[in-house]
Amino acid sequence: MEIAEAKRLLARGDVGEAKELLLKAGFIDDLDPAVQAAYYDLIPPDPALLRRMDGVLRDLGGDRDVATRTRAAGLIALEAAAEESLETDAWIRDPRVTDALMEALGNGPAGLVKEAAMALTHIVLRYFADYRVRTAFLPLLHGRHAVVRRLACSVVGALAHPDNCELLLPLLEDKAAEVRREAVVVLSEWFEELRPGEGVRMQITVALEKALADPDPQMRERAAFALGNLGDYRSSGALERALAGEGEHLVRETMEEALAQLKVRPL
Repeated sequence: MEIAEAKRLLARGDVGEAKELLLKAGFIDDLDPAVQAAYYDLIPPDPALLRRMDGVLRDLGGDRDVATRTRAAGLIALEAAAEESLETDAWIRDPRVTDALMEALGNGPAGLVKEAAMALTHIVLRYFADYRVRTAFLPLLHGRHAVVRRLACSVVGALAHPDNCELLLPLLEDKAAEVRREAVVVLSEWFEELRPGEGVRMQITVALEKALADPDPQMRERAAFALGNLGDYRSSGALERALAGEGEHLVRETMEEALAQLKVRPL
């Protein structure tokens, strides 16, 4: 149905509407292989994308040397992270871009993987939530480098899935503070969006209560903030105990605010 509608839109010159229809049906809301194939066949690359296909995307290809590929991925990451613009949206919101970056993500050395992961993270969070990227990032949740694990946490969390709790909870005990901090934010946002059942709520709550004793003060603050937002009054005891031994002023303030939230907004 979407393919026929896209062809109808294209026949009357509505390329933009046809593109969005196929993106949502083939890459964002659903992963329909037939719709994906139709996208590549029916939607021409934007002129801005054509220039990059003859530039950075060509340089990202596997036939180029590692330094060239890494530089190309870095340039895409810079454009994706810059101030949003219609021109950037026109070329970067296209699976031909994420295809090239996912290939680099899966077969490159550490430096290339890092730059490709950075580019894909900015694209997914700001321009194009290509759900295929989630599968590409799953192995990176256990990668060697903290920055890559943090980026994987961001992307997997942004592309919601029932398995996210099971996948991301272990990151609350990651050896790198930056990964643990990201996991707190991602898990709490995921919970707010999907509102899973009581069993998942308790898993997240118990993990966050444990994080109140984390050696990193930012982690403790984020855990307290998340517990306040979750609104489970049963966390009051854990927050009170943590507050009694907390020496950081800002963390204490956040714990006090979380306790106040739990008192006025019981589960």
